Amino acid sequence: MRSRAQVRRGGALLLICAALSACSGGGAASTSPSGTPRVAATATVPADPYPAQDTPYDSLSPSMKRLWGDYGLTVVPGRAVEAVPQAPPFANMTDGHVSGSDATLMVQALMRRNRLVQWAVGARQWDFLTWLGESDGQGTPVFSGAQRQDEALHLPDCFVVPQRLSLWWAADMRDIVVIYQHVQTYFALQFQAPCAFTAEAPGGGTTTVGGFSAPTVWLVCGYIFDDPVLGAVWRGYVTPCSATTSHAAQCAVA
Repeated sequence: MRSRAQVRRGGALLLICAALSACSGGGAASTSPSGTPRVAATATVPADPYPAQDTPYDSLSPSMKRLWGDYGLTVVPGRAVEAVPQAPPFANMTDGHVSGSDATLMVQALMRRNRLVQWAVGARQWDFLTWLGESDGQGTPVFSGAQRQDEALHLPDCFVVPQRLSLWWAADMRDIVVIYQHVQTYFALQFQAPCAFTAEAPGGGTTTVGGFSAPTVWLVCGYIFDDPVLGAVWRGYVTPCSATTSHAAQCAVA
């Protein structure tokens, strides 16, 4: 991955402007040798831009506020968020449109995104989830049900690390999975079950907010965004397989 100092904050290409929703305008998309879209940018960023632990934004130094000011955060993640889980073996189903090396970079960016999503849900950083693009194509946040609650939220690893993973290429850009993003790459992620997303009330007691009672597949389109602070992160939106009838191969559960 390129050094943080080599990239400049840019805007999202697309709808991320809605979350998996608001764009930051600016950057331009580039294309890798295999045709994989990326967005990059340049800025001077410290070698270690993270505070030691989660820190309220208002408590940061002026320089750190400038660094973290574009993500919609009220709390800035500590260094622990850099521990990205390992992805499962994946299948490159793009028929040669994406090289094996580029596909590996895309998987790494996806797992970094998933780790950031896990942290953001636990820290109740909804605007940051929007920045990542954690929504469907119409901009409805994936975790919208949790936003109406005051409980402490816990998104377990079974929501973060898929059991099976494959990368696909949309031949038709009118495909529902990519139409709002204007890219052709998307992942199919199969999550294991049971997997429960829980909330703990201030006075005690745990309730289930969501989860999977059976193996579930989500389709996540997007591209690699080379962010000066976060590194290479996947940005795009989510299409549940329950919302499409034209992706039988991608949505098949093994």
